[in-house]
Amino acid sequence: MLPSQVADRIGHDNEKTVTETEKIAGMVQAILAAFAYGWIGVFAKLAYQEGVGAIELLSYRFGLSALFLWVFSLIFERRTIFCKPSHLPVVLAMGVLGYATMSLSYFYALRFISASLAALILSLMPSTTTLLARFFFKEPFTLRKIFALLVTFTGACLIIGFQVGYIDWRGILCVLFAVFVSALYSIMGQRIMKTTPPETVNLYVITAAGLVFLFFHNPLSLFHGSPSWEAILITLLLIFVSTLPPMFLFLAAIEKIGSARTMMLGCGEPLMAVVAAYLVLGERLAPLQILGGTAIIAGFFLVRRI
Repeated sequence: MLPSQVADRIGHDNEKTVTETEKIAGMVQAILAAFAYGWIGVFAKLAYQEGVGAIELLSYRFGLSALFLWVFSLIFERRTIFCKPSHLPVVLAMGVLGYATMSLSYFYALRFISASLAALILSLMPSTTTLLARFFFKEPFTLRKIFALLVTFTGACLIIGFQVGYIDWRGILCVLFAVFVSALYSIMGQRIMKTTPPETVNLYVITAAGLVFLFFHNPLSLFHGSPSWEAILITLLLIFVSTLPPMFLFLAAIEKIGSARTMMLGCGEPLMAVVAAYLVLGERLAPLQILGGTAIIAGFFLVRRI
């Protein structure tokens, strides 16, 4: 999943003229990115079944992704490796305190609750970002925003409150913490994204996150024969299906159709997560939880208001 501060940097919508073909291509790219991110929870669950721990899996994900990005940047996009010295500490802090913390909370939550339930709760992030934007930047509250927040809050209550006895609250609290950290990360990164290309920010954020988990586990041990071949395959799918490709697709979509439409189409991520969890893991949601997820996604549309 990419942080929404990429969209903040580019604005609500680019005003440049694009052809109808480019618009369609941008929409397809945004949808594909959302669908790819939607498989993260499934890959994490499958990795856990193979005995791979949360920190170990995140070490593989970010460590090997960073290695691939550096090789790619040095060969094809050298401009992306140049970051202003004054911005570098902020970008690295975003990776350490933001992306790494959020990912660990989300992956840890998947040990206690279903991937579909976690994905629906994670959809609260746009509304949480709206609240934090009000707190930090004094952005005005419109009636549409207030209504959207009420809708998403109601949806969250339906998801979390239904059949409380069957829900592990450790997982719920971890996802809610991930939502808060991700939203705060997006807000605090808004200024840096105005002067630093998103490709550069992504490179250093993923690198910083990889270094965090490097202290706990060496990602290169994936190729030393200790994990099973199934675990290796699942980890590589996580990297090359749900990490690197959607990152580039997301940025390409923003260039063509603007940030607002790209973020709106990103609501396909929780939908894909629910479908993937049903098809692969056999997970099922209760009717009220499905209604709650629908309310959160509806609130997403209202918050982004295209």
